[in-house]
Formats: sequence, structure tokens, C-alpha cells
Amino acid sequence: MLTPFTKILEKYRRKSFSEADKGTRFEELMREYLWSDPKYAMFFNEIWLWHDFPFRRDFGSGHDVGIDLVARTHDGQYWAIQCKCYKEDKYIQKADVDTFITTAMKQFSDENMQPTKFSQLVWIATTDKFSANAIESFKNLPIKHFIIGLRNLINAPVDWGKLEQGAHGTGVVLNEREPHEHQNDAIKAFHEHFKTAQRGGSSWLAARARPIPRSRLQKRKLGVMDSFSSLCRRLHSLHRR
Repeated sequence: MLTPFTKILEKYRRKSFSEADKGTRFEELMREYLWSDPKYAMFFNEIWLWHDFPFRRDFGSGHDVGIDLVARTHDGQYWAIQCKCYKEDKYIQKADVDTFITTAMKQFSDENMQPTKFSQLVWIATTDKFSANAIESFKNLPIKHFIIGLRNLINAPVDWGKLEQGAHGTGVVLNEREPHEHQNDAIKAFHEHFKTAQRGGSSWLAARARPIPRSRLQKRKLGVMDSFSSLCRRLHSLHRR
């Protein structure tokens, strides 16, 4: 049975004139998704497609370097994101992730010409199947990382139809009931990961956790987000002076 998300995938596979075109459509959709899902959107002040990333030249002139999106967090960190529109039954192999990992480990210069590296790696794929070697490739990384798989995307609290049309933000977030007790631990664990994870911390939480209702996330984060946003605006105003 097709879901709103898998209907979009079928449309991309049917109407895209090439694999590259299908990939671009999916990358753009994932950009809108990350801007919208409350679990992730609160972290970012910018998300670029790779060809728009201002520091991409530090990674060479190759067209496909393995990174599809780059997100910048409110505290100035950069996340490398790979988006793969695979068949749902595909097993991800080590070779599928190697280019992404190799590129994402490289150093680049930020807007202040200071050397920096990605602080987080995110793998987004339309399958939940991984070979043992692919899993090991992620687990051995000296950098934080997590995976958003097919089940997470299907159950995401967003209106996929609106996202595909280019909308994003709170206007596409679905209203959901309060989480069950068994989901509270997942909510806590996800946000604790970004507070306490050390270098090399591996998180398969995103791929395994059940969908987390928006309402509880909002209740827990609204006050923090409002205060943080206000502080960012004040700092930006002072900087402009």
C-alpha cells in the first residue's frame, strides 16, 4: 500500500528523465523536509544544496563528491548530508557510503577563513536495509552521525504533498496526538544525543525509533527555541551596527 511519501517516490521514478534528475528532486524534497520536521528544523539557520554551498570548492571540482546537502546550525557548526533515493528493498553496501564518508571527513575554510570540519554526518535513504559492512563503516567513524531511513520518512509528521510543492516550516507539520509512554524515552534520547555525544558517537536511533509526535517536542522545546531565536536576533543586530 502506497503512503503519501512513497507515492512521491513512485512519481519521481516514473517522471524523472534520468537518475540525476531523480536524485535532484529527492535532494530538494529532503531539504524542505529538514526545514520542517520539528525534530531537526530547530537546529538549523541554513540548509544548502551542494551546488549552493559557499565552501564547496575546498572539496575539489568533481560533480559528485558524495555530499548532497549541507546544513549550518545556529551555533555555527556544519552538517554533511547524503540523500539516496533507492528502491525500498535495496541493501546499502559499504561502497555506497564510502565516498560520502571520505569527503565529509575533509577540512574546509568557513566564512572567516578559519579551518573547520563537519560536526555531524546524516545519511538519508529510502530503505532501512544495511549490509554488515556498511553498518561497520558508520560505527567506526570518529564523528557524530545518524541515519534517517524509510520508516522515519513514511511516519514523519509532515504533509509530503505540500513539501513537494516547495512549502516548508510549521505550515506543513501535521497535528498529532500526545506520545505514548514508550515514545518518551526516544524523545529524550534523540535530543540528549546532540548534547552529550562525543567524537565517534554513533546513533542508529533515527532509523529505529518509532515516529515522535510533534506536540511533545514543541512543549519541551518551544521556550528554549524562542529564547535562542531572540538571542540570535539581538546578536545579529549588534553585529550589523
